[in-house]
Amino acid sequence: MDPHKLSNELELLRKTLCNRIYNNDGTDKGIEKIDFGAKFQQEVNSHLKEFKERQQVKEEESKVLDVKRRCRIFIVEAIDQVRSRLCNAAEAFKNLSLLNPSKVLNQTAKGDFSDLPMLHLAKNNSDEIEQQYRKITVTDWRLESVFENNEIPDDTTKFGLGVYHHENFKELAAYALTCLVTPASNAIVERIFSLVTAIKTKPRNRMQINLLDAIIRIRAHLFENSICCKDMRITDRMITNFKSDILYSYGGRIGVASTSHSQQTARSAQEEEVDITMFL
Repeated sequence: MDPHKLSNELELLRKTLCNRIYNNDGTDKGIEKIDFGAKFQQEVNSHLKEFKERQQVKEEESKVLDVKRRCRIFIVEAIDQVRSRLCNAAEAFKNLSLLNPSKVLNQTAKGDFSDLPMLHLAKNNSDEIEQQYRKITVTDWRLESVFENNEIPDDTTKFGLGVYHHENFKELAAYALTCLVTPASNAIVERIFSLVTAIKTKPRNRMQINLLDAIIRIRAHLFENSICCKDMRITDRMITNFKSDILYSYGGRIGVASTSHSQQTARSAQEEEVDITMFL
């Protein structure tokens, strides 16, 4: 996700949680004024209506009040967790948002070079990058043939990739893209580990690192772009390479399988319909 948008969403999440239980001046709302959500209130009304007919509503109202108190404690804990765990990440995303084209190309919203994130990544090119950062605002990018249809993208990464193709801004773009690929948390890394354990199972323990790497890249690409595996296009080169002596090892070595076995596998892969889902 674009760090500029993610920064805004993180801040919006914090504010919405606080607005549920706090007034604008920071004071606590009464338990009856807390926003527990429309679905919660509907369930409460339906529950009380059922017991009202049995003339047991007072006892149930006491139970509902107790549930509301516990829900309030849960919301307070959620706010504390957001503040404690996302504070540093939110600040990093806030700085990364300075690389968004809506700010970089806006003389008013543009931040100082010293405010940019991770300036240590600039290394020995900091002076040159700073000069390019000053020039990027006064360049008419609509006249530069670096973006598709000459339209400036809103996405920070796409903007950086386009700027990288301009010979006068390569260092600045390389620095910006390096900042953008730096993970703000270990969530992405943990997701990759989950993919590895899901792909390389015990029945597929002879899978080689190249195949594993390819499948992970394919899955990550499909997930990132919301593409279903059934829509993936299979090339002739892929089918040719779906051979056991390439994909798996025999006796701890690659390519030990007999030539006849390899040829037979290649022919069967070309003649029969290959189910790509077994590789995803």
